[in-house]
Amino acid sequence: MTHVLSKRDRRYPRRIEAIDGAEIVLKDTDGDGDADLEVRVRDRQVCKIREKTVGYSTVFRGRSGRSFRLTILAIHHPTRTVKIAVSPGE
Repeated sequence: MTHVLSKRDRRYPRRIEAIDGAEIVLKDTDGDGDADLEVRVRDRQVCKIREKTVGYSTVFRGRSGRSFRLTILAIHHPTRTVKIAVSPGE
């Protein structure tokens, strides 16, 4: 599934409950095309993504212990918007 997160565009949320109890939070973007995200499960940070560009992918575990892959699909800095995909992991 794909999600769009934004800090400035009110059409999109800044944080979402993505899957299996995992919350994904957009922290910031910058002019270099980098994004900062955070994955939280049960109010605990499980994955910190800092200064990553389009195409970056990482695996995290949800509340049940199943793994999921988060991939950055697009970053639009002027509106601080990031498009991500979350899919079943390895």
